[in-house]
Amino acid sequence: MSELSRYVDELFSGYKKDLQTEELKAEILGNLEAKKADLVSSGFNESEAIQKAKESITSVDFLIDGNIKVYYNQMKLEFVQRSLIIILIGWIMTIPLIIFHIGFPANLILFLCVAAVGLYYLVLSKRHAHENFIVETRYINAVHYKKTKKIIWIFWSIFEVICLLAITALHFGSNLWFSRKISLDGPYALAVLLITYFVPMLTVIIPIIASIPVRLISKYEVGESNEK
Repeated sequence: MSELSRYVDELFSGYKKDLQTEELKAEILGNLEAKKADLVSSGFNESEAIQKAKESITSVDFLIDGNIKVYYNQMKLEFVQRSLIIILIGWIMTIPLIIFHIGFPANLILFLCVAAVGLYYLVLSKRHAHENFIVETRYINAVHYKKTKKIIWIFWSIFEVICLLAITALHFGSNLWFSRKISLDGPYALAVLLITYFVPMLTVIIPIIASIPVRLISKYEVGESNEK
């Protein structure tokens, strides 16, 4: 394998191998080989020609479909902020459930999440005061984020359906099987049943948070209209 070929492989090391990247690699390698040949014919030795060819392209991020250059740290700060608010709302909603001795695990988990994400937000906010942190840019793949969002929503939907069916079978399975009338022993029993259905639905926090980056990409995309 030639030195330029190894260099091109390094440029694409962060990307999965697919038809697009393989075609792009072949095109870039061809261009670099041609540039090297031109430099050699212009009087440079092979080592110098290879080095100059490498210097002509140091990144392929801007060539990958779906890649968008964003103010990454600013985007991350708002993502953490929005996530914190969503988790905090979920935690507050579980506080009344403790009365029924059902929602305590969910309340504890969400409280720990609020504490962890809140601490991380404070750290990022402190770093945000430094200009270098604010203006740092990075390429992220919008297509990847959209696919991830879709997959997480699909898995959450499947999980939620399974939970609803399992809870229904647990509480009413025998009634449905033997065609017996479904009855509840008063308002308290009804409240407990509704809470049992409600707790798994709190996991909707996960796909909601996964959807946040998709909405933030365009806001923090680097461009004349988005200069920070």
